[in-house]
Amino acid sequence: LEERNRSNQLTLAEKEALLQELQKRVSDNLQLLSSMVNLQVGYAANEVVRHALTTTHSRVMALALVYETIYRYSDVQQVQMQRYCTGLCEYLVSLYSDVGAGVSCAVSGIDVSLPIEKALPLALILNELVSNSLLHAFPAGGAGAVRIAFERETPALLKMTLSDNGVGFEDDVRLKDSLGYEMVAALVEQLHGSLTLQSGTLGSEITVRFPA
Repeated sequence: LEERNRSNQLTLAEKEALLQELQKRVSDNLQLLSSMVNLQVGYAANEVVRHALTTTHSRVMALALVYETIYRYSDVQQVQMQRYCTGLCEYLVSLYSDVGAGVSCAVSGIDVSLPIEKALPLALILNELVSNSLLHAFPAGGAGAVRIAFERETPALLKMTLSDNGVGFEDDVRLKDSLGYEMVAALVEQLHGSLTLQSGTLGSEITVRFPA
């Protein structure tokens, strides 16, 4: 029995090592794809095309960062969302440095660990929401703050809140009329969750609730 247990533990360790290597390769391939899209941005003369390519670049990198977080900091099954959000915010502030250089991004609340099938759609949701705040909430490159917080409302329900102290989106490009909002709504549905939006002159707050 002891010999069988040792054999099972060895097999499990080998499988975990293979899965980690697979996740690292997925991360590397996604980052390579993101780099190729980013190179194409430099060759795009049309501003609309440049913006579309930059958005695609950020979405691919949001996925790549999930696998990178697993490989570097998490086990093979779970993603540490606080660490992931910190890395995503740093990346997006850098990507949109021409408009968001004066914006800080902070992550707070409980340190949620999610399985990858929940972490991937939530990563894309966060990418859309943080990008939207950086691009639209602070006109003329103004200073401001973006905050991401995780809470456990009930043992079975998690809440992720993204807020900013920007201008709101009523008088800006309306979030509900954008492809980004449609993507967020579809991803929230994939999480079997709900989406709440509040906006005013003191800023915006978007809340996603989903089963733990």
